[in-house]
Amino acid sequence: MQDIAGLQRFYGTKADIWSLGAILYFMIYGLPPTYHHFAANPPPGQFPHPDPELNDILRRTLVLNPHVRADIELVLDHPFTQS
Repeated sequence: MQDIAGLQRFYGTKADIWSLGAILYFMIYGLPPTYHHFAANPPPGQFPHPDPELNDILRRTLVLNPHVRADIELVLDHPFTQS
């Protein structure tokens, strides 16, 4: 994404949720996620992690649309973060 001169952007808590998912993704796969609709999918040549709760939280945090992306309450209450 290219910045436009003079345009102010607001990065709220949903940007932090994306960052949380991106850090988790990097810890699991050793690569950053790509910024597209299938961002939670593993990189080419790798298989999904065997933990279904981990895969679910990645799918909920690495969502392009911030209005659909998980919020902090969902992340804190998610079975992956509770274990």
